[in-house]
This record gives sequence, structure tokens and C-alpha cells, in this order.
Amino acid sequence: MSGSTLRYGDKVVIVTGGSKGIGRGIVKVFVENGAKVVFCARGVSARGGQALEAELNRAGPGSCKFVPCDISKEEDIKRLISVTVEHYGQIDCLVNNAGWREYLLSFCMRIDVVKEMIYPQIS
Repeated sequence: MSGSTLRYGDKVVIVTGGSKGIGRGIVKVFVENGAKVVFCARGVSARGGQALEAELNRAGPGSCKFVPCDISKEEDIKRLISVTVEHYGQIDCLVNNAGWREYLLSFCMRIDVVKEMIYPQIS
């Protein structure tokens, strides 16, 4: 199928927590539907990210790129965004699947509020 007949053929998607579980499934479905996906994970999950990247790029029709990233670190988030734009030229969608067990943070919170909750000694 060409990009115009695939549901997400012209879209660029970032998926956090994308190397296993629900995140892995999200990445897979977007790639199967033609999207260009940049996904991330941290720690041990990062090892699975590289294997998933190779597997999905072989299968297509979309493509993906894995970026190790700890979303609790602002510099990692900036690098994730930079890599996405450098690699694909745009960002159309963000699926914030990565989680933190101690708190359920709203994706609508300002970064300064999140930092204050996570790192109160910095404020």
C-alpha cells in the first residue's frame, strides 16, 4: 500500500514506554498502519527497544526508531524530540504511555508543577 492509502502513512508519532506491554502494541499498530514512529524506554526495557525497532522495520510498511529515554529527565525529553524532528521532520502525535508508579501524573500538567512533585528539593 502507498502512504496515501495507509491510515497513518503521513504521520509521525512519539510513543513513550514503547518497548514492552501496551506501549509495544501501540508502536506495532502504528507501524502496521504506515506511521513513522519514534519510541522510547529506559533501563532494562531499553534493550528490548532495539530488537523491536529491527523487527518492525523489517515488517513495515511504516518505520520506527528507538531512542533510550527516561521521561523523568528533561534533557532526555528534549533529545527525544530533537531526534524525532531530525529523523522525520515533524511530530503529529504523542502517546504518553510511560508511567511512574508512585504518582499518576496528568499529561496536562505544566513541567514546573511536575518537577515540584517529583523533585521537591529543586524548587
